[in-house]
Amino acid sequence: MIVKIDKLPTDLFKKLKKIIKDKSKEANHELIGNIEEEYNLDKHISILEPFLLKTIRVESKLLKIINERYDCNSVNKPFRLKNLWVNFQKKNEFNPLHNHSGIFSFIIFIKVPFLIKDQLQISPGKKASQNLPGVLQFVGFDQFNSTLLQNFFVDKKWEQSMLIFPASYSHCVYPFYGVNDYRITISGNIKIEV
Repeated sequence: MIVKIDKLPTDLFKKLKKIIKDKSKEANHELIGNIEEEYNLDKHISILEPFLLKTIRVESKLLKIINERYDCNSVNKPFRLKNLWVNFQKKNEFNPLHNHSGIFSFIIFIKVPFLIKDQLQISPGKKASQNLPGVLQFVGFDQFNSTLLQNFFVDKKWEQSMLIFPASYSHCVYPFYGVNDYRITISGNIKIEV
């Protein structure tokens, strides 16, 4: 189950836009992205953690996942934001299929320098049966082992929003084209402190 938070609080979003300037610690060796600029933001966890933990406690879909999959009580075993990083994705770069560690992961859309309608027109796949420029895709399987795909056509309209999802969900990000600016996202993993 993937939960979308349509708009992060403006004051928090402004702080996140400041911390992405911290490029002091590269994260490429820790991440799978075919992205040149990825940076560790662990020293800024305290800025985002309270909002994330509150969101988990009040979002019924996330609580349902916890109750169905894990035998834990968040009072006795509290959740913690354990990893935080930023991706500066350029045109033609991509994130291959992967999943994360922990209970939940998230993606915050800081900047998306394109509209999907434009990408669909300039993509090399514009005549293909599946044209997926810049698409965030989740991949799963049903009880018959058939592939299930959930595509999110993320564009400029998604800025300041966030997706939270079980960390085990496999996902990828396809490249975008023809735009000489960064697609900037912050991601991280939420774990149970034991």
